[in-house]
Amino acid sequence: MRGTIPSVTDSTPAESGPASNASGRTPPSTGLVPSGIRPLDYRLGGFLANRPYVISGHPGTGKSVSCLEFVQQGLEGGETVVLITHDDPADVLASAAYLGIDIERPLREEKLILLRFQLDFVRRLGRATTADAVFVELKRHLAAFKPGRIAIDSIVPFLDGGAASTTATYGLIQFLDEMQVTSLLTFPGDMAGLYDRRLEPLMQRSAGVFHLSSDSERNHKLEVRKIRFEAASMVPVQFRMLSGAGMVVVTDTDGIASSVPSELQHRLALVNMAEPLGTDLLGALRHQFEVDVPGLARGVYFIQAVGETFDVSRRFTYLE
Repeated sequence: MRGTIPSVTDSTPAESGPASNASGRTPPSTGLVPSGIRPLDYRLGGFLANRPYVISGHPGTGKSVSCLEFVQQGLEGGETVVLITHDDPADVLASAAYLGIDIERPLREEKLILLRFQLDFVRRLGRATTADAVFVELKRHLAAFKPGRIAIDSIVPFLDGGAASTTATYGLIQFLDEMQVTSLLTFPGDMAGLYDRRLEPLMQRSAGVFHLSSDSERNHKLEVRKIRFEAASMVPVQFRMLSGAGMVVVTDTDGIASSVPSELQHRLALVNMAEPLGTDLLGALRHQFEVDVPGLARGVYFIQAVGETFDVSRRFTYLE
C-alpha cells in the first residue's frame, strides 16, 4: 500500500498501489531486538522494543539507509512495517534496490506501508490549531495493519508547522506509544548542543539517540549520544556504505570482508600493498571496478567488481 500522509484539514485516503567482549561489541541481550542497522547492532546488540529512537545527521550520512535497514529487519522478522517519508516512492524503491533490499514484494503484499508527506503538509499544519487531525488520520489508515515498526524520515514536517508544532511532537510520541511500535525517527543536522523545546518530549521519551557523520572519503561513523539500557561500550563505530550490502562495519581489513554478505564476496577483493596504487593504475581500475579507499592502512584498497569476471593482477587477493 502506498499513499500520502493526509493534510491536517484533509481526509483523503491513502492511494493504494503495488505494493561485550574485548572488541567492545555488545552481544544480543535478553529484551533487545535487532534494529537491522549494522553499526548500531554491532555496538549495542539491538533496540528495546516498543520505544522510539532518533538518528541525526547531515545529508548523505546514512539516515535514509538506516530507515531502510530498520524496515528490512522488521520485514524479515515477520512484522508489518510503516515507512513515512518525504521522498517519491520511485526514489525509495531505487535506494532500496541499490542496497540490495527488496521492498517491492512487501509493498504488493501490504507488509510494508509506504506513506508520503503531502507537499502542502507543513502549510496546512501551520494553519491548524493542533496536530490532532494528523494522528487521527494516521491511526485510521494503519489500524487494520497493526504494524510492529514505524520509520519516519524525517520529523521536520512535524516541527515546521508554526503554532501547531508545539503540540505535534507530543502528539507524535503519544501516537507511537498507542500504536505500541518500535520506531526510528530521523533529524537532519546535529542535535548536540541544540536546544529546541519542540524536541523535548521526543528526547525525553526516546530510548536512544544516535548521530551519523561522514568525511570526504566516504568514511562513515555512528556515535551513540544517549541510550536507556546497558551496553558494553559506546565507542563510535566506523562503517562504509556499499552497493548491495548497505552499511558495512569497518574494524580491520578482515572485518570488511567478513561483514559483507556471502553472495557478494565473490565480487570483492582486498588489495594490500606496501605503497599506495599509482595514479595511472588506480585510474585504470576505476574504468572496470568500484574502488574504495577506506583509509584503514596505507596501501589497502577495497574493490567491487562491476563486470562478471575479475582478472587484473596476481597481486590482488581474490575472495572465493
